[in-house]
Amino acid sequence: MTDVLWALLCFGLACSLGFLVLHRPKNWLRPEAFNASGWVVISALWYVRSIILLVVRGGPRPYTSWVDAFVSLGMLGAVDVLLALRLLSWWRYTRRHPDERVAEGRR
Repeated sequence: MTDVLWALLCFGLACSLGFLVLHRPKNWLRPEAFNASGWVVISALWYVRSIILLVVRGGPRPYTSWVDAFVSLGMLGAVDVLLALRLLSWWRYTRRHPDERVAEGRR
């Protein structure tokens, strides 16, 4: 179970940081910027916190049952999938609209 937890945490952190590196709005205070990256920033901070706690504690706390483990890892996996979809959709958007990136000086 610990290997699955490490894999999910590292994958989620990589997806969220990858998105944040690629998405650099000029004005972070616009509602569109919050919509595109605000919850990704929160997710990245949560992943960093979880990894730090995992290192400090020497491993995860034991699950009380297989249902607890399934629900916890399943929710973490669902967040990972959403972050991966966000990253993929951003890549697709930038490929379909390269002229907007050039106009904003992001290339």
